[in-house]
Amino acid sequence: MRRRQLLCTAALVASLGMAHQAQASTAIEYPDNGVAQFSRGGAWLATASDPIAGYFNPAALATQSDSFAIGANFVTQKICFSRAGVVDPDGTVQPSGPDPGQPELEYPKVCNINSKFPRFIPNLGGVWRIHDRVGLGITVNPPTSLGKVSWPRTVTVQNSRGFDQQIAAPQRFLSLGVQGTIIYPTFAFGVEIFKGFRLGAGFVAGLVDLQLQTASMGNVSPDDPKDDFRTDTKSDLHVTDFFVPGIVVSAHASPHKNLDVGLWYKWFDSVTAYGPLQVRAPFYGEDPNVGTTERLDCENPEDSELPGATCSGVTLVPEDSARDAEGKNVPRFGLAIPMEIRGGIRFHMPFSDAPTPLERDQWRKDDHPVRDPLRDDKFDIEIDVTWAQNSEADFFTVRFPSAPQVNVVGSPGGQVPANADRPTGFQDTIGVRIGGQWAAMRNKLGVRYGTWIESPAVKKEDLNVTGVPALRGGFGGGFVFRIDQTDVEVGYQHHWNAGLNNGGACRETTDANPIETQTGCGRLTAIAGSGNSSNELSFENRSYAGVNGGKVTQKADIFSIGFVTRW
Repeated sequence: MRRRQLLCTAALVASLGMAHQAQASTAIEYPDNGVAQFSRGGAWLATASDPIAGYFNPAALATQSDSFAIGANFVTQKICFSRAGVVDPDGTVQPSGPDPGQPELEYPKVCNINSKFPRFIPNLGGVWRIHDRVGLGITVNPPTSLGKVSWPRTVTVQNSRGFDQQIAAPQRFLSLGVQGTIIYPTFAFGVEIFKGFRLGAGFVAGLVDLQLQTASMGNVSPDDPKDDFRTDTKSDLHVTDFFVPGIVVSAHASPHKNLDVGLWYKWFDSVTAYGPLQVRAPFYGEDPNVGTTERLDCENPEDSELPGATCSGVTLVPEDSARDAEGKNVPRFGLAIPMEIRGGIRFHMPFSDAPTPLERDQWRKDDHPVRDPLRDDKFDIEIDVTWAQNSEADFFTVRFPSAPQVNVVGSPGGQVPANADRPTGFQDTIGVRIGGQWAAMRNKLGVRYGTWIESPAVKKEDLNVTGVPALRGGFGGGFVFRIDQTDVEVGYQHHWNAGLNNGGACRETTDANPIETQTGCGRLTAIAGSGNSSNELSFENRSYAGVNGGKVTQKADIFSIGFVTRW
C-alpha cells in the first residue's frame, strides 16, 4: 500500500512541475529577442527596424526592405534557495525522518548547478517587401526565457560530529530540473493604410515540448515536519503540445518627422500537453547518495544497482475534455498563456541631409521606401510600457479523468488521482523599457543602450525555484557594425532581481484556515503518499507544511549576437 501511495505521489508532482517553465512566455520572460531590441532594453516597439518585427510589431514590415536576420541569446543565470523552518519563522527544517541515530541536520542554501554554462536561445526572421505599401514576414521566435535549470539531487552538510554528510537537496519537491523547447513560428504581414499609418497581424503556430524532473514526498505526519528522504520518489515527465495557436496584431504610425508610435497585442490559446510519465521509487532508498546518479535501469529493473528499486512507465493520453465542478470543459494538462499589450513612442533626430521618411536615398538603392535608423538618424530614444495579464494563469489544471493505473514491475499498480490542479500565485505586471541608439558613424557604426524594470509577477507566499518573477529589471547595451549590406550586432544585459522572502513555511492549522489561504509564509505544499484526512480536495495527499518556505534570489547575464542582411 505504501509503495502504491508513493507512485501516485510521483505522478502528481511530475504534473505540477510543468507550470512554471511554460509560464516563461510572460511571467518570467525578459526583454527581448532580436539583438537590436535586446540591446535597447526592449524599447524597440516603435523602432521595429528588422525582421523580428514579424512577431513583435508586424505593422512595421511595411517599412522594411527585403531582409533576413538570425540571432541568439547566450544566457547564464544563478538561482539560490534557502529553505526556512516549518515550526516557526526562525526555525530550521530537518531533512530526514525521526531516527535516534541520525544527527540533527539543517538544509543549506542551494543553487542551480548549471549557473556557469550559457544556454543557447536562437531566433530568426525574414521579410519580403512585395509592394511599396505591403511587407510579408516570417519569424521563428522562442520566448525569451532564461533556459534550462538543473538542480542537485543531494547536498553536502557537516553533521554534529564534524564530518561531511550527503543529504537530500532542499528544493527537490519544487524541482530537480526543467528544460524544453518552446517556439512560436509566426507568419505576418504589414500594410500602410495611408501615408504614415500602418496595420499588421501575425498568425502563430506554437510548439511546446517540456521535460521535467521532480521529487515527491512519502508518508507525512502533522506532528513531525521533517522530510523523510527514504520514502521520496522521482518523476520524469515529458509532455508535448504540437500546436498552440496565437495571434499578434499591431499598429505603427509616424505622425511627425521626429516621432514614431507603436501599439502591440498578443493572444495565445492555452497549452494542452500530454506525454509519458516515468516513476522511480524509492528514489534515495536508505542512502541519499543514490540520488546523485541515475542508478535505475528502467528498461531492465532487475539490473538496478539499488536493491528493491522499481520503475514504472505510463503514457497519459487525455480524452478530448473532462468536466470540472462548474461543468466547463477543461484539458488534461491546461495552462493559460497570458495576454500582453505594449505601447511605445520614439523620438528620433534625423541627419540634416537625410531623406524624408520612407523615401529612397543615396546610400542604398531600395526598391521600396524604407526606414533605417543607422542611415537616417543621429540618435533616437524610445520608451515602452507593457502590461501582462499573468493573473489569467493564476492556476493550471492537471486532470486525469480516466484515472489510469501505473504499472510497476513486481508490485501492484497505483491509481493516478483524477485532479491535481495547482495555484501559481501569478498576478498582472506592468513594465517600463527605455532605450535608444546613437549613430557614432553614419551608416557604419551605432551604439545602443537601454534599461527596463517590471513589477512582481508572483507573491512571496508562492515563490518557486524554476523562476523568480519578483521586482526585477536590467540594463545593458550593444553595438551594430554595418559591412556593405550586412549588420553585425552584439548586445549585453545584466539582470538584477529583488528576490522573494516569505520568512518560512506555512503549516496547516484548521480546516477553516488552510495553508493555501495563509499569508506571510511559504504555502506551496508537496504532494504526499498520505497526508491530511480532510475531505477538501486541496488537502488530499498534501504535506502538512509548505515546502517553499524561505528565500530565493536570482541574477542573470545575457550576451546576444546576430546578423541582419538587407538587399
